[in-house]
Amino acid sequence: MGNGNVSIRTKSQEAREYIHRLKAREYIRRLISYVDQYRDYVLTSTSSHVAPCKPVWDIFHAMRLLFCRHIMDPLNGFWFSMVWCLVLLTVATPVSLKLVRHYKQMKHDGLLHSRSSDSPSQTLMIPESAGPWTTPG
Repeated sequence: MGNGNVSIRTKSQEAREYIHRLKAREYIRRLISYVDQYRDYVLTSTSSHVAPCKPVWDIFHAMRLLFCRHIMDPLNGFWFSMVWCLVLLTVATPVSLKLVRHYKQMKHDGLLHSRSSDSPSQTLMIPESAGPWTTPG
């Protein structure tokens, strides 16, 4: 009785394992079928239902090109030139202020004459020890 009981249990266990494997394969096939059906649905929806939106896409693409290429690119050039001028003015302002101070000092010291009717030979002071230099005139 013990030996027959064990063989029934093992056959029952084997049958359960076999049924379990069959059900697992069936479940996997069903999942793969669902994925394939969904893929087919997406492909047909994309080709038949989304494609009519192509004119909307064309309008969007044209507006994007208009905005980016015809509006933003010139503005980028404008702002680049504005920043370039700002950098140049930032550098030129201290230099020009130093030149103003220098010219004021020259005017105060008498080195800068404001007489415009005089010829350059009269306003230019050349020391006698400068050598064989002669001024035109």
